[in-house]
Amino acid sequence: MEEKSGGGVEKMEKEQLTGQTQAGGGEMERGSKGGEGKTLWLLIGVAYIFSLLFHLYTLHFLVGMEQFYWNGVPLSNNPDGYFFGAGSQKILYGLHQFNPRLANPWHYGLMVLGAGLVKFFPFLNLDQLMLYLPPIISSLVVIPIILIGRLYGRIEWGFLASLVASIGWSYYNRTLLGYYDTDMFSAMLPMFILYFLLKGLREENLSAFFAGGVTIALYPYFYDQGYSIIYAIGLITILYLFLKYRFQNPFVYQVIIYLALGMLGGVPWWIKVGLLLLFHYGVMGSSLRERIDQIGVKSWGIIAFALLLLSLYTGNMVGVILHKVLGYTSTEIGVKGLKFLNVNETVREASQIPLWLVFNRIIGSSIGIIFAILGYILLVWRWREFIIALPLWGIGFFSIVGGLRFTVYAVPIAGLSGVYFFLWLGEKLFSRPQSRLVTGLAGTLLLLLPNITHIIGCCEKNPKLINGMMKIYPLPDVPYFSEPLFTNKEIGVLHKISQISSPKDYGITWWDYGYYIWYYSNINTLIDGGKHNEDNYIVSKILLTHNPYLTANLSRLAVETYIKSGYKKVTDTLFYKNGKPIDVEAFLEKVGSPDYTPPKKSVDVYLIFPEKMTNIYSAISMFSDRNLKSGESFAGGRTLIPVPLRELPTGEIVVGGNGLVDLKNGQLLLVNPKGEVVKRVPLKRVAILGKEPQIAQYPHSGLNLLLSGTLRRGWLMDDYYYLSQGVQMGLLKKYDPNLFELVIDNPRMRVYKLKR
Repeated sequence: MEEKSGGGVEKMEKEQLTGQTQAGGGEMERGSKGGEGKTLWLLIGVAYIFSLLFHLYTLHFLVGMEQFYWNGVPLSNNPDGYFFGAGSQKILYGLHQFNPRLANPWHYGLMVLGAGLVKFFPFLNLDQLMLYLPPIISSLVVIPIILIGRLYGRIEWGFLASLVASIGWSYYNRTLLGYYDTDMFSAMLPMFILYFLLKGLREENLSAFFAGGVTIALYPYFYDQGYSIIYAIGLITILYLFLKYRFQNPFVYQVIIYLALGMLGGVPWWIKVGLLLLFHYGVMGSSLRERIDQIGVKSWGIIAFALLLLSLYTGNMVGVILHKVLGYTSTEIGVKGLKFLNVNETVREASQIPLWLVFNRIIGSSIGIIFAILGYILLVWRWREFIIALPLWGIGFFSIVGGLRFTVYAVPIAGLSGVYFFLWLGEKLFSRPQSRLVTGLAGTLLLLLPNITHIIGCCEKNPKLINGMMKIYPLPDVPYFSEPLFTNKEIGVLHKISQISSPKDYGITWWDYGYYIWYYSNINTLIDGGKHNEDNYIVSKILLTHNPYLTANLSRLAVETYIKSGYKKVTDTLFYKNGKPIDVEAFLEKVGSPDYTPPKKSVDVYLIFPEKMTNIYSAISMFSDRNLKSGESFAGGRTLIPVPLRELPTGEIVVGGNGLVDLKNGQLLLVNPKGEVVKRVPLKRVAILGKEPQIAQYPHSGLNLLLSGTLRRGWLMDDYYYLSQGVQMGLLKKYDPNLFELVIDNPRMRVYKLKR
């Protein structure tokens, strides 16, 4: 083995077939690759169409739902997608020239890809691209999975596994129609990396490692959070090489060079690819290789380790991994004596989830995860090189503490492992090939069913037996549907902002809506879906303070400070003096005074209040309703309860499932199924929202009830929320005309412009 690994590329390729037969034995390796070309492409085509059709199933829901169409195209259902869409707008149309967060859209592969496709396909517009590209790109995951099966002599294994992986619960959720985000690359490209590395290890094929290095170099360009993944896979591959070949084989060091060049941090992808090309064709594929061979194993090792250390240093490997772990597990951001809330504490996808739900997200069911784990153990037992896929499992299970988003990385390897288990079981139980295949097909169907029913639903109403199995083998009767955050009426308001504002202007609202404002309004924001740091405190205070002067003055101060500081965190400038924290409460009291003189206006500032933002005011309040010195939160004692709303033919208003509103006496009547009143809850105010909100006040202490007939929902809230500027200005249209100008009066989304 050592003699082969030390030879050149040509020698390596001639010996691939020999290495192939030596790498393992048994039934799984039967078949000749030479005659599989047509079969390979046929199976890839079938699997790709299978994945694509399921990913496009959302179109079925959108038929007749005109509120989710804008300019004749269904709206994207992922707010983060508008970040990449805005970057493509800048490349294509020159928009967002004053947005500091889009200073260099060429840095993001998806922005460049989106702009390029729209540019070279005149029949395609950006909205259509954002809708259809996720299914088209993400379905490519079937290719490396099928190729892995072919690599190990069982192409049917790869085919069946690709069906499971391509529509796996979490993978589907984050790559379905309209989910325009880098998630379409996040789990797909690592499978290409895995295939190339497995091929290189199995066949001692340096060309495969070259392809793996190129894919590693490209991965962070299309998925900028990918460094932790490639470091984990790269390092475990290097460890495996040393355990297998020890230190005396030049092949090990040559592979390290490929991986190290691909993992270089802080280097543009095209430079890394250029270096890989130079090494592969200029060094390994020429007479220069023969001269370099003369330097010996020790010199190869010095070069390899020097490059590896350089890649780890430039990529800040330890910092990247620690940042990921701590960022998704800590609840506070401690900054020079002040304790701000970590946004992950309020984000569902980054919160702790039950173990059974983690299993569902990875492969569809708790039963399935058992077979997948057993299958992976068998894979590693049979072919040791499969240990390099362990990081994908590890990142997937990190979701137990890190949140839902991490499950997506484990979906493809879980599909491979789960199907392998059933094919292995068939080999152990039966001697006839047909019986073995039937076992594999039955097992694949067992793994597929929960994922298929997750997409299309099982039936109108599941039998009790099926419902009783939901935690271990879910067959959902309700199809998954990711509804766009805004309707076309709300998008219309954002579009109108672009007609009355300048691209230099700023909009202040919560970060959930930041990218929408960029894309449709062409103005800037203080916080957004990727920039929600300590400045969340500032925006939260603006929205939830009872003091209109603080809302106006702090808005102006924050925007002007942000611009003049060169777009640094506003809190870094306002809340610290000589590196030490100031008395924030005293500072805000000063800023909220009617006598305070805000900075001179350089741009217009718009306050944007979507009606549905009321649903998350309790989460927003957590950022500012706290003592920054001690970290103590006061938000736990507040009350804000969103409730469904319907109106009976008699004119009575039903709140929730059993609450009747008594407008005459200002009471919420809780009734039992017989219609008998079992409890009377006094209400302080009842507000009927609309173009001109109507407010009734009662001589009671208690909660306030706000009712929106347009959206068929209401809110029970205490005075803390009711008196906030978000509710007063956004829902009740109460504002100080000396401070604000109402520029868009739409009950779904009101927009004000600062007068000072």
